[in-house]
Amino acid sequence: MIRLKDDEFIQLCDFMKTKYGINLSKKRILIEYRLMNTLNNEHISSYSQYLRLLKKDTGGKLEEELVNRLTTNYTFFMREPSHFQFIEEHILPEADMHAPYHIWIAGCSSGQECYTLIMRLEDQRKRGVKLPEITITATDISTKALQEAQQGEYPVEALDVLPRHWKHAYCQVHEERKTFTIRPFVKKQVKFVHHNLMEPYHRNYFQLILCRNVLIYFDEVSRLRIYENFASSLKNRGYLILGHAEMIPQGHPSYEYLKSSVYRLKERQPYG
Repeated sequence: MIRLKDDEFIQLCDFMKTKYGINLSKKRILIEYRLMNTLNNEHISSYSQYLRLLKKDTGGKLEEELVNRLTTNYTFFMREPSHFQFIEEHILPEADMHAPYHIWIAGCSSGQECYTLIMRLEDQRKRGVKLPEITITATDISTKALQEAQQGEYPVEALDVLPRHWKHAYCQVHEERKTFTIRPFVKKQVKFVHHNLMEPYHRNYFQLILCRNVLIYFDEVSRLRIYENFASSLKNRGYLILGHAEMIPQGHPSYEYLKSSVYRLKERQPYG
């Protein structure tokens, strides 16, 4: 295994922090392990050589592989279910039933969170609950994770955490592969898009943003920048839901605290 020298480690960390906001300062061994195959496949003998090639990589292929290897894509179905309950009981009932309701799932990883939300909303509709027309946009910086999310195929063991009737209504089991896929009518309800959270996205477009258990991988400066990007993407009085281990600093000028990990955009003051 090729080892990172101190200056190489600093350069690589600075690159990921500056461009993507991701803090890898305590991930030296992880970087060496995850990039081992890349260096071998490209016949690269040192990280200095790798960094030089990365800077010359105008096509973006090397950088895309770097992001895919160094980003953590850990998620599962039914994660932190109290958030979905809050959406169903408090957020959606106040929505305008005659206008589209736009939801952004930021840092969607391999898609389990998106499909959990859609399947819960489908259950709501089956019970006769009136809902607005809902559009869901899911983003991630990892093209590999997005491909997995679009495919919507998961190990059959993941069915254990889902309600039993979901197995038949929303999933198709493949016994020979020991996997299951999300049914097409569920998958078509979400649009997967490549996006870097450090960049703004769809100004004043969303009524609800979920970014759960993603910002724990960012430093404080990057998180503050992302909070402002989210604020610019939310419609007036829109909601932001973070993971249970994440929080916006008290007194933030853009958000009001509602409950643990749930925030609402403050009323925008008119100019003039």
